[in-house]
Amino acid sequence: MTTRNIQLNCPHCRWTMVGTREEVKEHLSECITAKIERVRATTDPVAFPMDRTI
Repeated sequence: MTTRNIQLNCPHCRWTMVGTREEVKEHLSECITAKIERVRATTDPVAFPMDRTI
């Protein structure tokens, strides 16, 4: 059985990748995890304390 390469335009990082299905799935899971961590870092009240006396 031959492995077919597929092309993906990643919606998270705008990167166009060509690879096997497993490689594409691995990139997507890593990209989604990184995006979640970035969002969590900017909304974490410990990292960015909000002044509520506005």
